[in-house]
Order: sequence, then C-alpha cells, then structure tokens
Amino acid sequence: MMDKQKRKEILQIAVDSLRAAEYALGQLADSYTEERDGKFSACHPKRSFESSLGQVTRLRKSLVKAKV
Repeated sequence: MMDKQKRKEILQIAVDSLRAAEYALGQLADSYTEERDGKFSACHPKRSFESSLGQVTRLRKSLVKAKV
C-alpha cells in the first residue's frame, strides 16, 4: 500500500505535467495568427487547441484542490 507522502509526490508530478501541457497548448494555439492563417472558424485547429487548453486547465485546478 502507498503511503500518503508518496501519493502527494505522484499528484504533484501530475500537476506539474499538466502545467507543462497547458504551456505547450497555449504556445500552439498562439502560433496561429489571423494575418498569416486567415480568419478562424469554429472548427479551426486554433479553436481546438484553445478548447483542449481549457479542459487541461480545469483538470489541473481540480487536482491542485484534491486531497490524498
């Protein structure tokens, strides 16, 4: 059985990984510009990356509040 400290460490690794994913998704979404890529429709990859970024952010915030 895992002790509480080990679970906290694993949870922190998950939170840190999600922060890295947030950064990467943000950079990816920001790499699209209207000047270069034209207007963005709802199905444009930029919107998809922004949506995924929001989901990852909500997941990270819920893990930060989690108790082990």
